[in-house]
Amino acid sequence: MEDSFKLIDGSYTPKDAEEILMSLIADKIKFHQGNIFSITERNSGDPTHSYRRIEELKAEKVRVRTMLRGMKDPAVKVSISSSVNISVEESIEVV
Repeated sequence: MEDSFKLIDGSYTPKDAEEILMSLIADKIKFHQGNIFSITERNSGDPTHSYRRIEELKAEKVRVRTMLRGMKDPAVKVSISSSVNISVEESIEVV
């Protein structure tokens, strides 16, 4: 089973683009922080992936913010397009 949808598709002022992207990145960071908390509280699994993703997302946050805040021309518009693709993967049980 597969599906997809457009999450973002439009032109925005640099300020609005920053608000949209920072919100998405912050939500992903919160998700991974919750995942780390859950894994460590239950002592089940390895949170390494979530730690790595948080660091990657923080770096992207800085990079995107720097780029957008550098746009001083009030006539500038930022085009953002983002699609979400969903596919179901079968889990392989190890016996």
